[in-house]
Amino acid sequence: MQPAVAHEQLTIARPARPVALARLRTLARRKPVGALAVMFVLLMVVAALLADVLAVHTPVSIDPRMRLIGPGAIARDGGIYLLGGDELGRDLFARVLHGARVSLAVGIVAVGIGTVTGAILGLISGYFMGKVDLIIQRIEDAQQAIPSLLLAMLLVSVLPPSLWVVTAAVGITQVPRVNRVVRGAVLSIKQNAYMDAARAIGCRTPNILLSYLLPNVLPNIIIIATTSLGGAIITEASLSFLGFGVPPPTPSWGGMISAGGREYMFDNPMLLFVPAVALSITVLSFNLAGDALRDILDPKLRGR
Repeated sequence: MQPAVAHEQLTIARPARPVALARLRTLARRKPVGALAVMFVLLMVVAALLADVLAVHTPVSIDPRMRLIGPGAIARDGGIYLLGGDELGRDLFARVLHGARVSLAVGIVAVGIGTVTGAILGLISGYFMGKVDLIIQRIEDAQQAIPSLLLAMLLVSVLPPSLWVVTAAVGITQVPRVNRVVRGAVLSIKQNAYMDAARAIGCRTPNILLSYLLPNVLPNIIIIATTSLGGAIITEASLSFLGFGVPPPTPSWGGMISAGGREYMFDNPMLLFVPAVALSITVLSFNLAGDALRDILDPKLRGR
């Protein structure tokens, strides 16, 4: 009889897929509309960052000969006005690109300010309860009693006009929504057994807030921040449309619609059409991307 030979099973290690790439493929397969929205948002961000490179002219250079000119006109310096000229002879294409930079910067930074502030207040309010929760929530109730646009107009009108003032005003209007969502999530998480175990083993309050509560409410924070971007951009455009936004000659989509779009829309419809379409598609893309992200991160909606 031949001795039995032990054969070891050899496993061939397959290269692991990058986690980020796999998640992007999952997003594109399950949420194609959301994936297209994310691609458009990224394209808009790149175009805004490269506005100085993509635009031939500066957004504030005035050429009276190009006033209300149609798309494709050639200026004296040889540059092409792809979308035509506005009421002062400025390159509409350059102003739309630089307006995207302003709108995206205000929207992203304002949402960041509102999200961080609201998340901190929500964590503190939901964890400590009592008088701390009562004071914070009554302040938020008073703020919510004032419409967001009216509150932003009030803050901008009493402070020196600048891009940072507009950003801070829009960010303050985002705080109550984030605060309420985070507070509700904290109140739910506090009922879990591991929270009692953390207190029993002597964990300090900062450790509980940062190690136990924050990681569990982080998906809610990400979702609320993503879905708030479109509203923040709309608020900034509304402020600029009403004359309370970014001071001229800095281009802004809302200011472009108000300044040239309303008065000269019959002489050159592009003055109204281009910034309005750019604003609408950008806000729609942010909303669709936020909805897709919510469906992926929320366990209750993940299987739908």
